[in-house]
Amino acid sequence: MKILMYFLATIIFLGTPQVGYSAGGWLIYRQGPFKGKVLDAESKEPIEGAVVVAQYHIKMLTGVGYRTELIDIQEAVTDGKGEFHIPVYTTTINPLNLGEDVSFLIWKPGYRKVDRWGGYFFVKEPGTVENLPVQTDKGYQIQPMKLGIVELSPLKTKEERRKEKPDRIGDSSYFKKQKNFIRLINEEREMLGLQPFRQED
Repeated sequence: MKILMYFLATIIFLGTPQVGYSAGGWLIYRQGPFKGKVLDAESKEPIEGAVVVAQYHIKMLTGVGYRTELIDIQEAVTDGKGEFHIPVYTTTINPLNLGEDVSFLIWKPGYRKVDRWGGYFFVKEPGTVENLPVQTDKGYQIQPMKLGIVELSPLKTKEERRKEKPDRIGDSSYFKKQKNFIRLINEEREMLGLQPFRQED
């Protein structure tokens, strides 16, 4: 029985993409730091005051397999150069769960939001060009990609803005971690004649 337990623990440890483990058998989940730059897609000028919400995920073991679960959020706001920085995020997770990648939501009122999956896009200097697999109509192909730079497309009409307005992320336990995002959503909702969200909603 003891040998079986050691064997299972080894399989779980080797098969889990974490950077290490600590006492008690809990594995370390670490992502970041992330940095990037947000530009206007038409003028190519930096966008100041855009919000970037990093969403950290794990794959949680259930009775029927794994499901992706949000475990935390960090946000940043772009500066006058359109740049943002999100510090390293570290936590411990159950060894039966798997570390998952990070997703990002980038948005400012008056622009179409961008959802991007994958922390690697934001780990190098913005503008670094690398050959990466890109999904095309012919399947995945290796193409040069400029890392860390996101372009937001301006919305021209109130109707476009109404259709494109984002919503808060996760349940109420995460609302305090997205204060800038909710503030911008409420500015947009007021401009559109909609009721703003309250923090406790």
